[in-house]
Amino acid sequence: MLHKYGTPAYRLEAHLMEVATYLDLKSSFVMSPTSVTFVIWT
Repeated sequence: MLHKYGTPAYRLEAHLMEVATYLDLKSSFVMSPTSVTFVIWT
């Protein structure tokens, strides 16, 4: 699914980590081509 829209899983994970860091959130992201799993806590 992610590749259909041109976004590899590793790139999306990196971007989400950057956003979480910018917002000062602790987070964990696990991506695969068919799923997105994440945990965000403060």
